[in-house]
Amino acid sequence: MNLQKIHNHQPSFSLNSYTHPLSPPRWVSGTKPSLWTNEEKEEEFEDLAPNSVVYQKTLRLVECSMFAAVAGLTYFLSNSLAIENYFGCFFSLPIVISSMRWGVAAGRKTMVATTMLLFVLSGPVKASTYLLLHGLVGLTMGSLWRLGANWGSSNGCHGITLNVHASITYMLTAIGLNTIPSMDLMYAIFGIVTGKSDGSLKSLPAKHVDTGMGFERLTSILQGKMSNYDTDVFVPIFDAIQLATGARPYSGKVGSDDADNVDMAYRVVADHIRTLSFAIADGSCPGNEGREYVLRRILRRVVRYGSEVLKAQGGFFNSLVNIVVKVMGDVFPELKQHEAHIRDIIAEEEASFGKTLLKGIEKFKKAAQEVQGKILNGQDAFVLWDTYGFPLDLTQLMAEERGLIVDVQGFNAAMDEARERSRSQAGGTIVMDADATSALHKRGVGPTDDVFKFTWFQDHGSVIKAIYSGSEFLESASAGNEVGIVLETTSFYAEQGGQIFDTGSLEGTSGSFQVCNVQIYGGFILHLGSFTEASGRFSVGDKVICKVDYDRHKLIAPNHTCTHMLNFALREVLGNHVDQKGSVVLPEKLRYDFSHGKPVHPDHLRKIESIVNEQIDAELDVFSKEASLADAKSINGLRAVFGEVYPDPVRVVSIGRKVEDLLADPGKEEWLSISAELCGGTHITNTREAKAFALLFEEGIAKGIRIITAVTTDVAFKAIELARSLEQEVGDASKTEGSSLEKKVASLRSRVDAAAIPAARKADLRAKISLLLIDQVRKAQKKIAEENIQKAVIP
Repeated sequence: MNLQKIHNHQPSFSLNSYTHPLSPPRWVSGTKPSLWTNEEKEEEFEDLAPNSVVYQKTLRLVECSMFAAVAGLTYFLSNSLAIENYFGCFFSLPIVISSMRWGVAAGRKTMVATTMLLFVLSGPVKASTYLLLHGLVGLTMGSLWRLGANWGSSNGCHGITLNVHASITYMLTAIGLNTIPSMDLMYAIFGIVTGKSDGSLKSLPAKHVDTGMGFERLTSILQGKMSNYDTDVFVPIFDAIQLATGARPYSGKVGSDDADNVDMAYRVVADHIRTLSFAIADGSCPGNEGREYVLRRILRRVVRYGSEVLKAQGGFFNSLVNIVVKVMGDVFPELKQHEAHIRDIIAEEEASFGKTLLKGIEKFKKAAQEVQGKILNGQDAFVLWDTYGFPLDLTQLMAEERGLIVDVQGFNAAMDEARERSRSQAGGTIVMDADATSALHKRGVGPTDDVFKFTWFQDHGSVIKAIYSGSEFLESASAGNEVGIVLETTSFYAEQGGQIFDTGSLEGTSGSFQVCNVQIYGGFILHLGSFTEASGRFSVGDKVICKVDYDRHKLIAPNHTCTHMLNFALREVLGNHVDQKGSVVLPEKLRYDFSHGKPVHPDHLRKIESIVNEQIDAELDVFSKEASLADAKSINGLRAVFGEVYPDPVRVVSIGRKVEDLLADPGKEEWLSISAELCGGTHITNTREAKAFALLFEEGIAKGIRIITAVTTDVAFKAIELARSLEQEVGDASKTEGSSLEKKVASLRSRVDAAAIPAARKADLRAKISLLLIDQVRKAQKKIAEENIQKAVIP
């Protein structure tokens, strides 16, 4: 059975089960940015029936001997989940556990299988072939298994192993399984208890069975292969690698047998091209932080393997995207849809690292030669990371190949020192760490209620709950030093979600405190500033009046609302692959970061700007309302920031239609034509308050990441008026000739380049200025030609 047929059969289930595809997969767009494989499956499956099945892509970072280091493995997992009813769990072939009982052994839950497992196999031999494996499937008790730093749900983990013995070879020969002596087939996790922070265990109210079996493992079993890498999932990719690199053929060697590391390099390259292709197709991209940096680490590790081990030429890796699409594209059409985009992103990233790879390798070799003993200096590892882009795990792998160990503590110390220098140069401010917020909880101080930030032009009364110096909590503070003040409630907006903080003052009977910055830490809003008078003094428990600078605030709000309209316009013009990668909302301008693999054409910029201005001219009302996170996410076309963690309930902001309308019929096709986002920021009440929108700049800041800078209100009017003025000057310059025109063109070109005007109109002006000189040359050539003709006809 080939991989296409196995893919088609694997997620097919009956009875109470149904398929539940995750798109995009949780490892790309999860609500928890630190997670690639979800630690809390109850969150993922909360909308499933009691007996349900999912078929999902999975990326897991593992320590793997076949890769000789931590590697990113992409595989395809069939999960089934039985909630409250162990006996209703239909596994991924499906496999039915017909009977089991629970007992207590050694103080922990233990499962005893009293009968066998029934395999229902679908394939070319016979439809619904039944095979009863008497005593061949062993269920072994594992210890309690927990995921992550915190306890959460704890489970008994049991590996289900298919042991094929000679005595039943005749049974397996008929379906092609006779060559497999022993192989782990799937896992079964029995949800029993949940752990508390104090280490105690509490019984789950709804126990469940969660099973999983990888597509690659199933393929190896049905194709009679001992390794996933010997199946037609990987063999075509290996063939493409050999063609691209000229390396010897893959031979399946592992460990010491693979003396030249070539087979390991094949496995690294093949699996990582799958990893990156699927991740990019689902909206991720190599970058500098979080999960995106994981992709960058994976890619750079491959580039190094290809260069050093397989002796590949630069650019070989992105050429493998095509074979991944050929192998997997029929089952996963998103690969075909985004093939060019995937290749472009990998090619750019590959070329970027290729520029520093050889120099970095030479730097590493020099550092390794200078090692006295077995420890590679942490400072050298940091330089490789900081200057040459070598992830720490890549340096560790290279060190291990030479019998060395990297001084990780030294690396971390160098990293911390660099960060501290960066903070100092940026002019650091008071911050509250986890110890500080914990101390507030112990003092009985609750998180700050900031709902009043949505009410404008009103002073707000509150009470001081804490005063923080940056190192300790004070009972009172006086003039002379900057401090942070935590209030019971506040009308100030704390910087978050890209929107800049509010400024203003806290007024009390003992003085006026100028608020110059507002930040939020663990739910506590810290008002940073100092007293405006030498006699000023505040104490914990004092009543104060929050006075927000609403003149400044009303400049911020239209910029934030216009980022939402810009987000909508970008997808309308460039396509749904566009994802928000960040934003900065200031009083004077807005900046929007988004995923796109190439510069945006001026005509597209003009259309994007036009769409935003059309919504401003339409005078659309802006609505906001809190809703449960699940209800909000069900709205068709709803936009959210990639990797952002949202509260529950969450605030929904929509433009042109009430949020209640969207929630009443969330699947409606019409919602695709309006802007609706999850957002906790402050906004205008009607788009007319933005007055105008001018898109000033568009440029790249990283591989596959672009930014747009724009202005609104009166600043936009000024930019548009300046563009008109320059257009008039360029038109007038066309009437000038000779040396005067050359001087005029030089002046205009300089002024246009520096002007804060709409980017599309700037591109038009540059083109017109270039034509001025071209026209002058043409006129001069024509004049010379005419003079030559006259000379020729004169006797």
